[in-house]
Amino acid sequence: MNDAPRPTILLPIDAHGVSPASLELLVRIARQLDATVLGLFVDDTRLERVASLPFTTEIVRGSGGERALHSSGVRNRFGRISEQARQQLDALARRDRVPLSYDRVEGPWLAEALQRAAGMRVFLPRRGRSQPVHSAWQPPGTRRAAPRPIPRLGLLVSDPEEGAPLLEMAGLMQVAGLVDRVTLLSPRAPGAAQRRLQSAAGAPQWLWYEDASPAGVLKLIRQSPFDLLVVSRHALQGVSPAQLEAALDNSRSQVLLV
Repeated sequence: MNDAPRPTILLPIDAHGVSPASLELLVRIARQLDATVLGLFVDDTRLERVASLPFTTEIVRGSGGERALHSSGVRNRFGRISEQARQQLDALARRDRVPLSYDRVEGPWLAEALQRAAGMRVFLPRRGRSQPVHSAWQPPGTRRAAPRPIPRLGLLVSDPEEGAPLLEMAGLMQVAGLVDRVTLLSPRAPGAAQRRLQSAAGAPQWLWYEDASPAGVLKLIRQSPFDLLVVSRHALQGVSPAQLEAALDNSRSQVLLV
């Protein structure tokens, strides 16, 4: 009998929202990894402080026009985004029988998420490029096309000791049809144990990635060609939440911290 506790994947949700596709992917990953999901609503007080300044405006997505930005509007919008995300996550978790819980904090979104996520994995969806949370979403049970696999998953392994669990996780995701192609990024060639796991994971492509320093990892996140990039927390030691947030704001990839 396996008494090991289930892993938990934390999803921070702020005023940027989370696209339906990202929520779907998160729940599918959690189901395959037998993990629970913690939805963390982060009321980023920085945006509210900016909105309280006089003459603050925002650019309207779509039209490109400007409109006044008020702190009350920021709170109301975050309330709507929070409720929509909760409804969608509730429905997806019920469908896939994934244990789900919620928490709420105030403060800088990434700093609060990382502080709360000790011992957890953290799913960081695309920021700024996500579609609105209400668009193109259908409740589970309605007729819809089967979800497509993630076309490209990048797996950064900077330390051989951390490679085995990451490769095992990628293998589980690939066997389940969540992933189409896996690329292992490492400053050194895979060892014998990693090669055996690579075989089990569908023989992912290996690419030499020389700079596994914190600065190199941030560069990889900013310039990632992958749809999902898996990075260990160990590889980001010494990186501040502000540095990581800046990299994520300019990334086309979703990131899973493990």
